Amino acid sequence: MTDSNVKTAKGLRFSVIDFVIVLMILACFVGVVLRYDLVNKLFSKTVLTEARITFVAEAVTPEERAVFTESTVFYTDRDVFGALSSLEAAPAIVYYENSIGSLVHYEHATLLDLNGVFRAQVVSSENGYLLNGNTFIAPGSTFTVMAGGASVRITVLRVNLAEE
Repeated sequence: MTDSNVKTAKGLRFSVIDFVIVLMILACFVGVVLRYDLVNKLFSKTVLTEARITFVAEAVTPEERAVFTESTVFYTDRDVFGALSSLEAAPAIVYYENSIGSLVHYEHATLLDLNGVFRAQVVSSENGYLLNGNTFIAPGSTFTVMAGGASVRITVLRVNLAEE
């Protein structure tokens, strides 16, 4: 064998180190795919659809009410909840037990009850809808929504897909 044939034969061999490096690169790739759930995001056939979420918020202060303006975007933790579409405010109805044990209600002087509609993105599921494709939302579910430094607890009354 000549010198050039020996160098060519040695250059084509894979060593154990080369095999380990290839395995590490594949492991990193698989880790990224699993970490960011890329398989579901790339190959999912689900489509986000605009929905109208009717809600009620009870016993809201006037300062919190000031944040509820049309087109304001509200958030839950780190996700976008939706943009406010419409809102009605009324004096809050407060219930208390009187001296004979009966429930009595009256309108509170400063607190408000809010009824309104958010525009949000949902995916249809078997039991309701998934807000932004990952948070279950259905009538009766409650959320704490935030915007402009205010945090308000709302109860979902209805979820309707928007007509196109």
